[in-house]
This record gives sequence, structure tokens and C-alpha cells, in this order.
Amino acid sequence: MKIAFSADQTLPEVIISGPEALAQHGFTPETPIKLLLKQGALWVIPVDDESSWLTLCHCSDAELGLDVIRDNGELYLAGDWLTEIGITQASDIDMLCDTGVIVLFNRQRMKESVTAYDCH
Repeated sequence: MKIAFSADQTLPEVIISGPEALAQHGFTPETPIKLLLKQGALWVIPVDDESSWLTLCHCSDAELGLDVIRDNGELYLAGDWLTEIGITQASDIDMLCDTGVIVLFNRQRMKESVTAYDCH
């Protein structure tokens, strides 16, 4: 997977590409996705069935959004979804990926959170 960051506009943009790698984790072209701000991170989760998609479409929650994987297999994220978790430049980005979930977070904020809970 490749992460490309741009801040040419007033808000940051991130494109995660590598269609084969994304597909291995359940993110294929035109797959509906749920975006969720949770625990200081942006969670990206594929929506597998139409009834769940329709339910989410009628949900009004400021921390929840819907989108789709682009036709070319790229995941495009921009604007407030990134600034809300503190991603304003390329060096801020960190990502975890597993089957059915991609989690983006601010590298420094996560490091500070872990340090704050260090038992030593």
C-alpha cells in the first residue's frame, strides 16, 4: 500500500493506493465504506450489505460518514476527517491495517497517549 499526502488546497488530502493490497483487506473498487472518528483516530470500514448501508445513510452522527472506494481502487480521504485527528502534514500520518479495517491516526499524538499510560 502507498500513502500519498497533499496539502495543495486549504485542507489536507490522503490517497491510499495499491488496489491489490487494499483488496486483500476488503477494500475493492466501488466498495461502500463507513468513516468513523473514534478514539482519536479515523476508522475506515467496508460496508458489506445493502441494509447496513441504508441504515447508515439515515444516521445523523457528526462522527460518522459514508463514501466509496474509487473506481481505480484508491481510498481518498480529505479535509475535516484528517484535521479532526491532527493530520495536517505528511509526517503526521500513521496507519494500521487489517482485514476489514484501516485506522489512520496522528503519529505524535498516539506516541504521547502511549507515553501517558506507560506504567514505568
